[in-house]
Amino acid sequence: MTPVEQLDRNAAGKAFAVLDDQGVAFRLLAGSPAFDEAPALSGAAVFRPAPGRAMKDWVAVPTAHAERYTHFADAALTVLG
Repeated sequence: MTPVEQLDRNAAGKAFAVLDDQGVAFRLLAGSPAFDEAPALSGAAVFRPAPGRAMKDWVAVPTAHAERYTHFADAALTVLG
């Protein structure tokens, strides 16, 4: 997944999600219920913005699961506080 658009939570620029043509990567807290739930979806995985660079608190969710985006966005915003 190559990031196309970052969604920021506040003026400080803390991102809670990244969009691209394959889906959305959400910043979830590793070990949280949402983080554990997301990779179980078909095609979802830990977000890797570049080969060999896994981002431990991020999960990429493909467009096939777009109906779950609001749920994961809410969870990601909660992580940022």
